[in-house]
Amino acid sequence: MSSQRFYAHGKLMLTGEYAVLDGAKALAFPTRYGQSLEVSNANNSPHQITWQSFDFQGNVWMNAHLPSNDYALKEYVRLQEILRAVEALNSDVFFEQNLAFTTILEFPQKWGLGSSSTLISLLAQWASIDPFELLDKTFGGSGYDIACASSDGPIVYQNFSKEKLVKRVELSMAWTRGAFFIYLNQKKNSREAIKHYKSLSNTQSIVTKVNQLTDALVQTTSISEAMHIIEEHENLMSATLELENIQKSSFVDFKGVCKSLGAWGGDFMLALTEYDEDYVRDYFESKGFNTIFTYDKLLWK
Repeated sequence: MSSQRFYAHGKLMLTGEYAVLDGAKALAFPTRYGQSLEVSNANNSPHQITWQSFDFQGNVWMNAHLPSNDYALKEYVRLQEILRAVEALNSDVFFEQNLAFTTILEFPQKWGLGSSSTLISLLAQWASIDPFELLDKTFGGSGYDIACASSDGPIVYQNFSKEKLVKRVELSMAWTRGAFFIYLNQKKNSREAIKHYKSLSNTQSIVTKVNQLTDALVQTTSISEAMHIIEEHENLMSATLELENIQKSSFVDFKGVCKSLGAWGGDFMLALTEYDEDYVRDYFESKGFNTIFTYDKLLWK
């Protein structure tokens, strides 16, 4: 086998957080930052698998020879579990082969753009297996991040029990040019957030409204209307989750609307405004938030 290379995009979800678990439409995006995988023969290795992972700064953060019972760190244990799941879906991939895997991440892991989902997508590409099946056997979740990993632009995603619907969409620059993404540096445990959501009794009732808001945002060509849609979505989720939205809790004087992305309270936030980039940067940098992206600098096409 000659060397093979694969690539997967990171992800962000703009609408449908939490509700996507109940089949609601989610507007989601592949990011310009992702992860790559190279697989080659390792004829000189006494192990079946040699694995190296590099972070976005080019530093090795995982260096393993597998299979092995010598690794106690959860990252190594988890990797072996994932590789066993790959083999369960395609029993031929590791047969009588010594393989070298190298991954390179393009973003800090703490950003929450999908270091796990991109890995699942990459391994599924290499092994010619269904990435959603591999996700179900490993991390679980709605699967929107897996859909983003191989998309060439924004999608509307729905997860039903027996199928995943992925629709490629185009969004109007009339409002996307006013969209900024601010890293909050407040990592949220997604599994705990999902557990909280599933403990609530009123979640299924919001699916229709979330669908309407997602469709409206896809179709709008007005930034003022987009801001109204985002605000309505935040209010709906705030009432459902019984949590104060991020604008009221932290950015009440921002001239625009702010929206949590993914699990509320962590990673990136959307700021949508009719004011220019200088205003946005001055506002958030004055509050200590210095990682700020425009729409076209973070999202893929």
